[in-house]
Amino acid sequence: MRQAFRNLAVAGAMAMVAGCASMDYPEQVEMDPALSGAIEVEDLHVRRGDSGLLEVQLTGRNRVDRVIPLSYQFDWLDAEGRQVQTGMSRKTRAVADRLRYFTIEGIAPREEVVDFRLYIEERTR
Repeated sequence: MRQAFRNLAVAGAMAMVAGCASMDYPEQVEMDPALSGAIEVEDLHVRRGDSGLLEVQLTGRNRVDRVIPLSYQFDWLDAEGRQVQTGMSRKTRAVADRLRYFTIEGIAPREEVVDFRLYIEERTR
């Protein structure tokens, strides 16, 4: 019985380590591999607002005890999966405070947008 409990405890610990080693992100979010294990996506809300534009809100969490400067960029996509050209698609700065939650928001520039890609990377300067 004692050996069975020990084996179960070891298996549970291995599962936890394996789970922490790789983070799953929503398919629309592309995270800089350097942020793996440090930034976690807690929630992703996508809706079509009263204006007819797609609205996106990502809630993330900084899991480490240091401030992480971030850059993010939305690419807005039409029904055929093609990028909608806009002068608004540029990198935006954000900060993930140590061990805290943060929010990234975006609103599509046109009603023809039906999907998006969100790129998040650690800012080096």
